[in-house]
Amino acid sequence: MNMTTLREKSKIFIIIVLSGFLLSLVGIMGSAGGGFLGGASMTSFFSTTLNTNLYVGKVGDNKITRNEFSIELQNQRNTNQFQINATESFYIGSAWNAIIRNTITDEKIKDLNLQTQNNELKKFLYFSPPAILQNFLIDSTQNNVGSFFRSEDGKFDLEEYQFSIDNNLNWMPAELISSIARYENTLKKDYLPVEKLRNLYSKLVSVSNAHVNESIVNSNTNCNIDILSIEYSKIEDSLINISQSDIEEYYNDNKEDKFLAKETVLLDYIIFENIENEDDSLEIMLNEDQKQLSIDFSLDSQPGIMTFNEAIQSYNLQIKDTVRITEDFSNNSGIPLNMGYDRRIVRFAFDNSNESVSDRIVTDNGNVIFHIISREKGEYQDMNEVVDEITKILVEEKKKELASSEIQLMLTNKSLINEIADNCTYCTLNENEESTISGSFKTTGKNYKIMGVLSAINEGETSKLIDSNNILYLLKLNKKYTFDTSTLTDEFDTSKDKIINNLSRSVYNSWINYMTEKIEKIDLRHKAI
Repeated sequence: MNMTTLREKSKIFIIIVLSGFLLSLVGIMGSAGGGFLGGASMTSFFSTTLNTNLYVGKVGDNKITRNEFSIELQNQRNTNQFQINATESFYIGSAWNAIIRNTITDEKIKDLNLQTQNNELKKFLYFSPPAILQNFLIDSTQNNVGSFFRSEDGKFDLEEYQFSIDNNLNWMPAELISSIARYENTLKKDYLPVEKLRNLYSKLVSVSNAHVNESIVNSNTNCNIDILSIEYSKIEDSLINISQSDIEEYYNDNKEDKFLAKETVLLDYIIFENIENEDDSLEIMLNEDQKQLSIDFSLDSQPGIMTFNEAIQSYNLQIKDTVRITEDFSNNSGIPLNMGYDRRIVRFAFDNSNESVSDRIVTDNGNVIFHIISREKGEYQDMNEVVDEITKILVEEKKKELASSEIQLMLTNKSLINEIADNCTYCTLNENEESTISGSFKTTGKNYKIMGVLSAINEGETSKLIDSNNILYLLKLNKKYTFDTSTLTDEFDTSKDKIINNLSRSVYNSWINYMTEKIEKIDLRHKAI
């Protein structure tokens, strides 16, 4: 065999081997090969999409399973069960935010090796049991052993608690020991690692002596001021001109955020309402009949058996109402409030075609069957439909610009604050208000912008315009009273500790908020639940 023939045959062999390798990667070499990475195809491996049958979204590199989200959702319901006017959308939002925070903290705890060790947990539980555990132990033992862990003054008896641990808790019933064991697991996995992380961030706080002294000065220096409130919203609308080009510019700049209508699905439904009866046993029987009737109706009204409308006639029923459903979580998604909030209704609406009929859905006020009438895709609102809304916004902006320019002109012309008040129909002057620099004035309340201005200007000076809470302010500092400088020494340590404690609490939350904004998120809750 010559070299030319050998090279040609080698090419063919290499091509066959490479082809077989590539085929095995995409998982079509047969069951023996097992496919790429244990059965997953190359396409699915590199895909950035998520299967909403399995996942509700992704936070960083962490895919959030539907089961994981369901567990956290129940946690939020339990934690916030006394929240006034809490809706299901509130709990769904809280669960998603909690998962984001937990993902961020879990990753940082792992990076910094802050997991809780067994000895660390034992010392923590022995010397400083959390208040929630103290209350749990008092409540769990008071009926059986006369509040074993409650001292005479009504507080938790740490010595008795430590004595019990030293004696291996032999007196405790098995159920209580089991409960404590579960509590220990929660502390070890969740509570202590996060507390160590929080404490670590608090150590990053430092405060200069100058900052402490400034805080003491601001808390003890009284000021007398005149406050001019410039309520520009009171300017006559007729003085403001809004052009067509102004409206068009605002519409185009805010088109995506404000004027994109959501996709909606139009549904009608019939309801087999819950029956109330003073005879409980009769009520159960009547509602069982309602349940069976709703099941039968749902089956008969399916396309291919009867149409929805034919089934209504056959069962001698009437459509209860027609509703328009959105896929997001705002305003109960269009579901009637008396039904409660149920994502099954939303998922039925958006996962099925026109004329589809739902299975029986149990709601707060009865068994409901929905029927899809039509759907409208999300489209931009026509500019002509939102002209009034845009005009109202622009009018307020123009009024603010007009007020600012008029007041600024008066200041340039050396007008005094009382002269400005006399020549301004939308201004109100309040004179001789007194408070400390960091305190609360009658007109403005506690206002950090006012605080900053008062720290910077001198007696007799008038401030620049201050924009705060849809009102413009102008200040004249009449008097800044002196205070006893010995206060700086007397209050220094207390003030410094207070400032550090406040900053320590905020630095961790600021980090969480920053990371929450920064971390990559894929939110598919509206499609998965």
